[in-house]
Amino acid sequence: MQLIFVEGVSGVGKTTMVWKLCEKLRDNGFFANCFLEFDFANPIDFYCTAYFSQDEYADLLDKHNEFADDIQNNTIVTDDIRLVRYCNRETPLFPEPLLDVFRKHEFCWKPSNLVPISEFTRVYKSVWEHFAQKESKSLDYLLFDGSLFHHPINDMTRNYNASLDQIIHHINTLIEAVNQLRPRVIYLSSKNVAERLWKARKSRKETPPSTEQIQFWEQRKRMDLAVMQHLSIPCDVFDVSQENWDSLMDKMVNRILETDAERRACIYPIILSEYNPEWPEWYAEEKANLERLLGESMVRIQHIGSTAVPGLTAKPTVDILLEAAKNFDIEDLIALMPEGEYICLRREGNSLSEHDRVMFLKGYTDTGFADKVYHIHVRNPGDWDELHFRDYLIDHPEAAAEYADLKRRLFKDYEHDRDGYTAAKGEFIKEVTKKAKERAKK
Repeated sequence: MQLIFVEGVSGVGKTTMVWKLCEKLRDNGFFANCFLEFDFANPIDFYCTAYFSQDEYADLLDKHNEFADDIQNNTIVTDDIRLVRYCNRETPLFPEPLLDVFRKHEFCWKPSNLVPISEFTRVYKSVWEHFAQKESKSLDYLLFDGSLFHHPINDMTRNYNASLDQIIHHINTLIEAVNQLRPRVIYLSSKNVAERLWKARKSRKETPPSTEQIQFWEQRKRMDLAVMQHLSIPCDVFDVSQENWDSLMDKMVNRILETDAERRACIYPIILSEYNPEWPEWYAEEKANLERLLGESMVRIQHIGSTAVPGLTAKPTVDILLEAAKNFDIEDLIALMPEGEYICLRREGNSLSEHDRVMFLKGYTDTGFADKVYHIHVRNPGDWDELHFRDYLIDHPEAAAEYADLKRRLFKDYEHDRDGYTAAKGEFIKEVTKKAKERAKK
C-alpha cells in the first residue's frame, strides 16, 4: 500500500482533488480509499481531539461514568496518552458540561492548555506509528487531505510560532513513522494565492479573505515549499492556476503509477548547459571537502568530464576522479563518506563504468537536482583514461566543438535516458582517447 498526501494552502482544491483522484485510481482498477478534511474517522489527523494523561483519563471516566462507554469508543490509545475525539465535524458527540471539559483539553485547535512542542511531536509520532503497524494492506492507495502539511504546520505556526527547523523535524518524524507505507506528497500550488482564496471563499459562501489571512497563506506556501526541500520522500508540485483539472488529474495518476526508473528519468533528466566559468570553483570546493573527509586514502583528485574543458557545452554536473591508494579497503572509504550527503553506487545492479570501483553522487534530491551536482568516480591507481580525453579536448578546440555538436544531437533522443545518452557517446570518446594516448607516447 502507498500513502498519498494531497497538500497545498487553503483554496487550491485539496478536498475535491483527493476525492476525484481516489475515484480515478479506482477507475484504473486499484483498491483506493481516502480521508477528507475534518473526517471524523481519519486515523492520523486530529480535529476536536482532547489530550489526557493516563491519570487524567482515569479521573475523566470516574467522574463521567454514565458516558464511559462513549468516551472509550472515541478514544485513541497511544502509549501513555489518551486522545478523545469529541465532535464529528460540527456535531458534538457529548453534551455539556462534559463537552466543555474536552474543549479545555483540546490538543491542536486553539488549545487553552498547550502541551510542549516536543510532546506534540511525540504524541503525533506514536499515533502514526500505531497506524502504520495495524493498517490493512488490502488497499493499493490511501489518500489524505492535508494531514501531513496542512493541519500540523498550521497548528505548529499558530500555537508554537515554530521555526522552519522545528517544522521540518516534525514532518520528517511523521514520515519516518509511516515510511514502510511508501508515503509521497502531491502539492497543489497556485501563482496567485489571494485569487484562489477569493474564489474558494466565494464558492463556500464565506466572507472574503482579509489582508492578514492572505499574508498568512502566502507565507504558508513559502513555508511548505521550503519544507519539501528537506524531505526524504517524493514530492510533486502541480500548478492549479489555470484550473485544467482533467489534465492535472491525468498527470498525477501517471506520476503515482510510474516505476522508480521512470521517476528517476523525469526528475533527473539530461540537461545541457553552455559552459559555466563557476564549474572549476565547484570542483575546487568539493575537492577541499573530499580531502578533509578522506585524508591520505587518495593518491589523486582530478576534475574530469566536460565541465573540466573551458568553453565546452556540458551537463551541469562536475565529474571528479578519485584515485584510491593501492591497498586501501574500498569499504573503509565508503564508511568515510557521510550517508546523508552522498549516494554510493556499487557495481552490482548499477550501470557504472567498467573502471569505477564505486561511484558517489552528490546533489541528487527526491525532487530533482540540487544547485550543485557531482559524480565522484573512485578508481584504482593509474586507471584514468578520462584525463587523456580531457587534455586532448582542451588542446584541440575542433575536437571539443565536434563533441559538443554530438551531445546536442543526442540530447533530442536521450533527454530522459541517461544510460542511453552515455552509451551513444562511447565511440567518439573511445576514438579521441586512443588519439590522446598515442600522442602521449610520442
